[in-house]
Amino acid sequence: MDYRCTEAFARQMEAAALRAEGLRQEAIGAFWHAVGAGVRIAWRALLRRLVRPSRTETLFPEA
Repeated sequence: MDYRCTEAFARQMEAAALRAEGLRQEAIGAFWHAVGAGVRIAWRALLRRLVRPSRTETLFPEA
């Protein structure tokens, strides 16, 4: 076996491992960004429902 092929393969594997680590970190960041966006949307919907009065509360009984 030619040792140069083994070194080239080892370099390729090391480069692939570095790329994989970067992609893993990017995926984790995208996941938590999406989770945060979902929580913000749910929080806004909850606040909107709790803070704003409904139409039935704003109408007078005589009307």
